[in-house]
Amino acid sequence: MMTTARLATLLREKWDVLSPGEPLPARFSFMLMTKGRESVGKIVLLAFLGHERVPRFVIKLARLEAQNRALEAEYLNLKMVAPHGTYGGVRTPQPLLGCEDDGGFCLVESMIEGVELGQASRRSPSATFIDPIVDWLIHLGRATVGFAPQDARGDDLMHLIDGAAPYVTKPEERRVLDQAAGRLLGLRDAPIPRVFEQRDMGTWNLLVSREGTIGVLDWESSRAHGFPAWDLFYFLAHYGFMVHETSSVSARLNSARGSFLDRHGFGATVRSAVGRYATAMSLREEWLGLLFLGCWLHHAVSETSRLGIRLSESLFWQMAALTLDRDCRLNFVAPR
Repeated sequence: MMTTARLATLLREKWDVLSPGEPLPARFSFMLMTKGRESVGKIVLLAFLGHERVPRFVIKLARLEAQNRALEAEYLNLKMVAPHGTYGGVRTPQPLLGCEDDGGFCLVESMIEGVELGQASRRSPSATFIDPIVDWLIHLGRATVGFAPQDARGDDLMHLIDGAAPYVTKPEERRVLDQAAGRLLGLRDAPIPRVFEQRDMGTWNLLVSREGTIGVLDWESSRAHGFPAWDLFYFLAHYGFMVHETSSVSARLNSARGSFLDRHGFGATVRSAVGRYATAMSLREEWLGLLFLGCWLHHAVSETSRLGIRLSESLFWQMAALTLDRDCRLNFVAPR
């Protein structure tokens, strides 16, 4: 594990890259920011220069060897998305340095100040932050359609079925997975535009500054060859959890019903947001419910693997099952 002394030395060695033309500071100091109940494979620190009170950089270090690849992916993906990362009042961190040192990967990003969106929303109308994010996702999607994938293996919807299969332990899980496979076949040859996808657009990864600027953090799960609307669905679902003040799986499933199946209240806001995105990205109506299904299958497998739970215990699996129960028709898909 890299010590703070070694980290300070590394910053000095790379100073011309980190801040070209600026004098080398006399000293660096660091604040540990890593948090959360789950075991994490990385450490996040804030770096301060000299006697400055505002941190200058965010530094991510791999705690576990397996995390090196994820941090390197975040660095490379942020470099690709950086030219398109700022739009309106939304922006992404700038990747300033990515390098291996003593067997671990060190990632240095520009600092984005603010509070988590959930905290900021307490002093603003419930839908205040939705339009800027939708505008930004449209911009990002249009700017990155057709990005050549670094590694497109597994980047298809049917691969989701293969990924979920090893976690099936109950007949009901097998029934849902088989039903999902049958539905997703309908998108196998569809000309769906592939876009740069952040793939972790939860409210905890969105920081709001005092001026109202929104920063989108944590790009280690991002994909250059991602799916349209997935980031939007994930964001709106968690925005709904925030609006409805939910915490349990059952309460969040009810929130998802209200957000994506109702046409009133927050459901009307969701309908408008998805409709605007779909129109801008030329997504056909018949694709939307299937993309929605694929989104939750992906996150269900991810959650099941990460937490060591059954597929059917995952909120996202239950959301996928709910989608199938509605025949993949949601409030943004007009009834036939």
